[in-house]
Amino acid sequence: MAEEIQIPIRLYPQRTNNANACWDQLTQSTDAHQPAGFRFRNTEVAEVNGDLTRPIPSSINGTPAGIVRLSWVSASADTDNCKWFVYVKDLAYNTDSTDPASWDDSLTVVDASNGQYIENQCDVSISSATLSSGRNVRFMIQRDSTDGSDTLAADVLLTGALFVADE
Repeated sequence: MAEEIQIPIRLYPQRTNNANACWDQLTQSTDAHQPAGFRFRNTEVAEVNGDLTRPIPSSINGTPAGIVRLSWVSASADTDNCKWFVYVKDLAYNTDSTDPASWDDSLTVVDASNGQYIENQCDVSISSATLSSGRNVRFMIQRDSTDGSDTLAADVLLTGALFVADE
C-alpha cells in the first residue's frame, strides 16, 4: 500500500473579482475556542485563491493522483448541504498563463454539515486535471450559496485546504 502525502494549500483572498470571502473567526457560545478561516456568507458567491506550499513531488503515484481536502465549520445547528467549487491549474513556470480561463478543471462537492461548531471535512477528487511533478498548482475555491444544491442557510468558515495524494 502506498504512503499518503499531504501538502497544505496556502489560501489568500480574491480581492478584486470576488472580495466577499473575508478572514474571520467563528463566535461560539463559550468564546473559549474560535476557529479562524475565510467566511463565506449565506446568500453570496465568494471565493478564495490558493497555491501549493511546495511543488508536486515526483513520487506521486498515478495521473492525476489527488484530492483537495476542505475543512469548514458553521455556527448553524442545521445539517443541510454546503456546495463547494474547486478550480485547478498546474503551473509550468516561464510557460503557463495564470489566467483562470486556461485552467484545467472545475470540480464540485456537496457536503452535509455535521452540526453546530463541528468541523466538517470533505474531499474533491481531481478527476481530469493533468498534474505534473515539479509544478506548482493554483486553486480557486468557491462557495455559491445561491446554488440549488447548497441548502445550508448559514455562513461557513473555510478553515483549511490540503492537496492529498498517494506516494
